[in-house]
Amino acid sequence: MILTVVSAPIDLLPGGKIDLASGVYLLGKDEGCKIQLLHESVSHHHARLTISADGLMLLEDLGSTNGCCIDGVALTKPSFLLPNQTLTLGAVDLMVQQRVVEQISRDDSDLDATLQSPRLVSTTPEDGLRELPAELTLASRYEIKRHIAQGGMGAVLSARQPAIRREVAMKVMLGGADAASRMRFIEEAQITGQLEHPNIVPVHDLAIDEHGQPFYTMKLVKGTNLHDVIESLREGRPDALARYPLPVLLTVFQKVCDALAFAHSHGVIHRDLKPANIMLGDFGEVLVMDWGLAKLIQARTPAAEVERKAATIPADASPAVTSARGDQSDTFATLAGYVMGTPQFMSPEQISADPATLDGRSDVFALGAILYHVLTLQPPFTGEKVQEVLDRIQTGRFTQPKALHSTGLRHLPGGRVPDSLKAVVLKALATQPWQRYQSVSALQADLAAYQGGFATSAENAGAWRQFRLLIQRNKAASLGLAAVLVIGGTFGTKAIVEGRRAEQALAELKKSAPAFAAEADSLLLKGDMDGALARLDTARQLDAENPRWPARRGQILDAALRFPEAAAAYTQAALLDSAGPWKTARATSEKLAAARRPDGTYPTELLRELAAQAKRDGRTGDELLLLTPLRTAAKDALPLWQAKLNAWLGKDAPKLQVRSDGGLALTLTRLGVSDLSPLRGMPLATIELGYTNVTDLSPLQGMPLVGLNIERTRVSGLSPLAGMRLTWISMADAPVSDLTPLRGMPLTSFTAQTRALADIRPLSDSPLTTYVRLEGSRVTDYSPLAGKQMTELWLADFPIEDFSVLRGMPLKRLHIGNSSLSPDLVEIVMGLDRLEILSISPSVPGFERLRAHPTLKYLGHSPNDFRLYPPVADYWRAYDERTAQAQKNALLKLDVRTRNDGTKRLQLTDPALTVIPPLDWTNVSVFIFYNTKISDLSPLRGVNLKTITFYKTPVADLEPLRGSPVVKLAFMDTAVTDVSPLLDCPNLEVVSLSRTVKNVEVFRKHPKLRYIGYTEGPGPDYLPETTAEEFWRAYDAKQSGDK
Repeated sequence: MILTVVSAPIDLLPGGKIDLASGVYLLGKDEGCKIQLLHESVSHHHARLTISADGLMLLEDLGSTNGCCIDGVALTKPSFLLPNQTLTLGAVDLMVQQRVVEQISRDDSDLDATLQSPRLVSTTPEDGLRELPAELTLASRYEIKRHIAQGGMGAVLSARQPAIRREVAMKVMLGGADAASRMRFIEEAQITGQLEHPNIVPVHDLAIDEHGQPFYTMKLVKGTNLHDVIESLREGRPDALARYPLPVLLTVFQKVCDALAFAHSHGVIHRDLKPANIMLGDFGEVLVMDWGLAKLIQARTPAAEVERKAATIPADASPAVTSARGDQSDTFATLAGYVMGTPQFMSPEQISADPATLDGRSDVFALGAILYHVLTLQPPFTGEKVQEVLDRIQTGRFTQPKALHSTGLRHLPGGRVPDSLKAVVLKALATQPWQRYQSVSALQADLAAYQGGFATSAENAGAWRQFRLLIQRNKAASLGLAAVLVIGGTFGTKAIVEGRRAEQALAELKKSAPAFAAEADSLLLKGDMDGALARLDTARQLDAENPRWPARRGQILDAALRFPEAAAAYTQAALLDSAGPWKTARATSEKLAAARRPDGTYPTELLRELAAQAKRDGRTGDELLLLTPLRTAAKDALPLWQAKLNAWLGKDAPKLQVRSDGGLALTLTRLGVSDLSPLRGMPLATIELGYTNVTDLSPLQGMPLVGLNIERTRVSGLSPLAGMRLTWISMADAPVSDLTPLRGMPLTSFTAQTRALADIRPLSDSPLTTYVRLEGSRVTDYSPLAGKQMTELWLADFPIEDFSVLRGMPLKRLHIGNSSLSPDLVEIVMGLDRLEILSISPSVPGFERLRAHPTLKYLGHSPNDFRLYPPVADYWRAYDERTAQAQKNALLKLDVRTRNDGTKRLQLTDPALTVIPPLDWTNVSVFIFYNTKISDLSPLRGVNLKTITFYKTPVADLEPLRGSPVVKLAFMDTAVTDVSPLLDCPNLEVVSLSRTVKNVEVFRKHPKLRYIGYTEGPGPDYLPETTAEEFWRAYDAKQSGDK
């Protein structure tokens, strides 16, 4: 099963973390909340977290005062939460992670028992009828024959309808369904029944059984489904390969598109398209099944976006599709839909967007995923966990990105995916809806274009592609001319007509030659010289009498220092035009070839002549080729590099900037680029790639980079950076986990606010003299930073035990935040004699000692922006006011009771309380406090207490209890790690421990200890459930087992 782990600072969330199975959980500061957060910014019932059995998480704000955020984005509606995202309630940050564990027992889970077989819900008819539409009260009689299949909401049975003697499929609900699920079940039948189309399964009847539960019947399709067909093709079964070649599969797919276009024209989207929901009948039927997650969108989606014109229905021909649920909220139904659906085929907006904003383009994405599956025989998005799949979908990362380029696919022509269909798939699977086909009909039009031999709109076919397709479409006409020449007299007038048609086709091709030449120049600007030469060869084949094409080839070869080949190209141009300048150009190339030095280089002055001529002729691409052999300074070549950028990015191309050291700086932030290949060879000193789709840094190899920003990219590997001399790098929220390629770099600053990072050892040899930011990482070992002379440091929000690395650092700005409750932390911070700005939790033991820090100017805790912190005088003034108010409130709430022996029992509980207030300890024997921010037990030093209980509070140090006469001590859900001070408590007999304790074995030395455990047991004495003897027996057995 999937276990969800919610972590927070230990002073805010008792114990620091909590494990959750599937279920519904309240978050807030109320004691009844499963996730109780002890902070003034958190409302009593702040939010609700719903976790499905598959680990999907839905978060709702329950009208809190200070709101909720997911990764800094305010929550305005129920939204899905992904693993490793940061959830903020008020001013409290929580980290949510998930892991797969073995199935837990029923006692440890809130999950209802799973049904092992389908059955009808056993409720009274009255219970069902109260919630169901009146038109469903007539039941039909059917004879149940066999079980066919089972899904998330219901089971499908084979049934016989005796009245008309036919076999039908009957869908019934599984047990345990609530009213909302029954409404969705009914809606599925009503929507499907109103979508009367040859490729949508027909619904015959919707009624209520004898238990008052709905069921419906539909056509029983005998055959297979597309998923099974794909599996058969993947296994290479000869019968499947023979029956389902690509043309047949595309015909099936077009029929699926027909069904979806029809549904969209009636204001319905499917939302659960997948190969298993596409039935293929034995006689050619193609039916789209399972409309259980279908949604009505007619009132929200412009018809132009979803209507398929080829299947348009007149406005008066059919009313809009309606259902029993009408306009009821779809939020929780969507969550159920995710549980029931198949994540591999969901669109990104189905995962993260408001269901009310979904439209037909969501189905277009699913169709693209199905087409990908059909072509490559594997789904585009897979993963070990549902969350991994959802993350891949939202970031557009295919599980096997090379699958579209595979060979050996036996069901495809030539064993590979045709280029046109690759483009169609990639467009349909665009992460952003506006980048996809805007309707199913547009997708179908491109498929029809491919099937007819034309270019698709998705591939943006250039002249070369159009030429090849034209040749394929006009093969007969092209061959006709040769036939006329050979046997012209044989076929008379008809042959002459065919010959003329061929001549017209060839004339049309000849006119396209300049387009190929222009494309060659464009490819040269992008650095593709081989592609440019190939386009010029094509231009020459189309227009063989034109000397411009071989001459242009010679110019490119000159710039590439391939002078003998250039001379040959100029010779061909001179043969076609003896009066042109081609003989002179040939002579120059021959002269340069003869000037080649033994080391393979050429005289610089000759190369400069070439570059100057290229510049006069406006041949920018040729100039770019000459940059490297001329060793042109980056600043001097700025216009050429800018031209290359413009050719790549068009109007969106940013301006290259020249740094003070002469290097080039480029900013591509938020431009959506994914491939950096056009930048190869560009002498960049810094590059900003934040918020792009970049995954591969290989094109940066060889650049003189000193600075790199890959913030919020999909880069996970840094190996292309090995050997560079970077002085700064920022990788916030990038999935980088291995810093090995950075080893030995002269980094002065480093930013890696990414959950993927846990190890910074490769940074040990870098100077890091400016700043290091790790607050979003999972780093807990900071020893690699020992001895660094940085002035700013941001630590991760994970428990840190050893802060000694901070000693001696010349820090001016330090963010500790929620990192630790270490008892020696304040002492270390007090020793930082240059510190001016500090972010630290007020729950740290000894926090108030910071009042005496000699250099501190600004102090704060929550905001991740030092500029928002108040001056220390203002901070302490507000702190004292809060503390005084908290103590006043606590005293008002102080629970004082007289025990049977005449002594008093005092109890405190207040989430705002940070210190034990002044109390009258006269005749007090029992003191209890919980759900507080109290971390310092100093007020209890020397107090004559027999029982002390505190839990869900951030106490870490028991030193004030050394020598106490306490007999019973309980401190569960605290931050205590060291219990050695309790050895000096001579009367101690009963201890209930926090699981954070690390030296529990010291209790073996205590002579009077009778009971010890991690919980308080039932009964008036609240003793642990194990005696000391039983505890040590179980402890030793576990230690032996671990070894």
